[in-house]
Amino acid sequence: MKKAKKLLYIILSALLLTSCGEKNLETEEKTKDLKYEYSIETDYAEMFSIDCYEGGYAKIKIDGEGEFLLVPENMPVPETEDDITVLKQPVEDIYLTAVSVYDMIEKLGESHRVSLTGTKKSSWYMDEAILAMEEDKMKYAGKYSAPDYEFILSENCGLVVASTMMKH
Repeated sequence: MKKAKKLLYIILSALLLTSCGEKNLETEEKTKDLKYEYSIETDYAEMFSIDCYEGGYAKIKIDGEGEFLLVPENMPVPETEDDITVLKQPVEDIYLTAVSVYDMIEKLGESHRVSLTGTKKSSWYMDEAILAMEEDKMKYAGKYSAPDYEFILSENCGLVVASTMMKH
């Protein structure tokens, strides 16, 4: 859990503390309709890169996991290569398996976007999460190692946030 929490803090810090970098030509070819602006550079974080484009679009590449295009709210989805996963903002109906990440999402004021969890109500220690489950705003969708895929899909899950130690 500490590793996942540390990685999320690094990514959030990278998003907040940006600086211009060199153009990523491989990414540019996969997103031809977008105008490249800059890349986020980090001093310590590894295994991911973020390229920013005009209009608030962002291309996130996570080594060994794939590429994601973050599309701002009310903006069109540009044509991309098939191997890029498109995430339209705001990302809703998140399935969260990493309990410690919920605290970070809560601090950002976005916990209402988490509607599915891999943790039973009896195992939560955060009051807001317990209340969300009691009010049926957040539902148990199977534990992290055995998610209920059919239920998750039926709930229109927009994103899964899981520990980097799990491979499904």
